[in-house]
This record gives sequence, structure tokens and C-alpha cells, in this order.
Amino acid sequence: MSELQAVMGIKQLKKLDIILKSRNNIRDLFIVELQKIGFSEQKLNKNVVYNVQSLVFKVPQDINRDNLIKHLKINDIETTIGTYSLSSATYYYNKYQSIQENSYYLENNTITFPCYENLDTKRIFDVIVGYVNNVR
Repeated sequence: MSELQAVMGIKQLKKLDIILKSRNNIRDLFIVELQKIGFSEQKLNKNVVYNVQSLVFKVPQDINRDNLIKHLKINDIETTIGTYSLSSATYYYNKYQSIQENSYYLENNTITFPCYENLDTKRIFDVIVGYVNNVR
């Protein structure tokens, strides 16, 4: 680590509590808004405080996750699949020849949203709700 990186790191550490609070507030907002249209958030222990860098949600059954990701990308909202199933990866499948059902289901039915300061959550929710209303 260079001296410049160390100085920047020290400055960021002084703001850590503010950053954590902001990101957890964004997470809470996503939960409230997306639950209204059938998304389910990744469950965490209520006492856990961590640096939320992304938000994982299970997509409602009547919504095609991959099409939603494409729609969001067209609208300049970066998302990706929510989680990966290691048991279905080539190496593990060849070694154990068993795909774990729950992880495979989550790999195909979860989405990850960004979470950072000054994220335009209203625009993201508007795009998601517009898409969901259009396909339902």
C-alpha cells in the first residue's frame, strides 16, 4: 500500500459509521419498496451490521429474472444474478455429480442490485415497477 492509499484509507475509516448507516438505510428502502411487488430480500440476523455493497433479492415467480436484468441494463442500472451455485460449476459437478437444489434455485431466481451513497433509488424503483407492471 502506498502512502497516498494509506492517507485515503484513514480518511474513509473516519467516515465508516456514516457510510454503513447510509448503505443500511438504502437496503431498508429497497426491502420496503421491492416487497410491495413480490421480491424477497436476503435474510440477515437483525444484529448484523456490515458494509452493504450489493443487495440480493429473490425475484417473484412471474418475473423472468434475466429479462429484468436486460431491461435494467438498457436503462443504465447495473445488476447481475444474485448468487452462484458452486455445485453446478463444472469442477464441482464433475467431482461430486450432484447439484444442490437450493443453491441452483437461487442461482436462477435471484438478482443483485447496487448499493452506494447517492444511489438514485427512486429512478431504480420506477424502472423496476414499470417493468413488473408491463409484464404482469
